[in-house]
Amino acid sequence: MRDAVGTVGNAVSLLNSLPMMADRAPRLAALDDAFNRLEGLSADATQLRGTLRALVAEQKSDIAPETVAALKGIAQRIDTRLGEVQANIDGVQADMAALHVRLTHASRGSVRFQLSALLSTLMLAWIIYTQVVVIQHHWARVRPPRPNRRPATTS
Repeated sequence: MRDAVGTVGNAVSLLNSLPMMADRAPRLAALDDAFNRLEGLSADATQLRGTLRALVAEQKSDIAPETVAALKGIAQRIDTRLGEVQANIDGVQADMAALHVRLTHASRGSVRFQLSALLSTLMLAWIIYTQVVVIQHHWARVRPPRPNRRPATTS
């Protein structure tokens, strides 16, 4: 997934190098931060799982207050990180939706630009063709007439 984020970042930087196509990336740093938080969340979940397995293995009826405090702290850290990850992902999704809308508008503008470029090219080709015809016509009128190389026949 991190490779995909890097690829999107590269694509946006390539897009920014084109004139009139500059745009900003959809908060890739926030998405990378969300991945970091998920990695931390994975570590906390592993610690919680290990602590719970140790409790099951001991099979005591009374649990030490330190263990309860540790479990509560780990669960609270997991809950906090999940909330932060969810907030970051929601923000990135909103940015991606806005980027999609901007790219849709840009593609419509691109089609208009391409059609106007095609029309301009056709007009230029027509102008060049008409000028060539006019020049040939006037050149034919300016040139001296060719001498008739056929001998005149007398009959």
